[in-house]
Amino acid sequence: MAEQAQLTGWAAFDAGMHPEAEQHYQTSLTAAREAGDPALAGNALAFLAYQEVTVARPNVGLAESSCAVAGEAVTPRVGALLSERRAWTYAVAGDAANADRSLALAREQLARSDDRPEPDWVHWVDQTEIDIMAGRCWAELHRPLRAVPVLESALSRFDDTQARDKAL
Repeated sequence: MAEQAQLTGWAAFDAGMHPEAEQHYQTSLTAAREAGDPALAGNALAFLAYQEVTVARPNVGLAESSCAVAGEAVTPRVGALLSERRAWTYAVAGDAANADRSLALAREQLARSDDRPEPDWVHWVDQTEIDIMAGRCWAELHRPLRAVPVLESALSRFDDTQARDKAL
């Protein structure tokens, strides 16, 4: 239920239906907590933080909570995803140092060796995804000399079927 609520929330978010998206993310958070899944709960909080960046203001506390709730025992891709989303919140808040630290942590987490299976909901998180988010962060922070090379490199690795990601 938590995963489905996140997907529904993301669809509502993309459609500009922000109150509905928030409701679905809250449902996801509740279900993830009830299921005892801290990684999924952290992802629900990350979605809420991502939405606040869009509709209100950057909520650094919420982005930090997403990582704290998930904890240090998350799988590499989950940790990378939560860290890159935290980086985005910092970037929109104008905090380049913490955005950079979060991006570095995302890269470190993705490079970690771990035998545990990753949840299906992070299948798409890879080095290209981290590079795209890094480019977005540096563009948001008005640092084109850092943004352009990483975006050009990452976009050259994107397939045309990833048009939404390219557009972002």
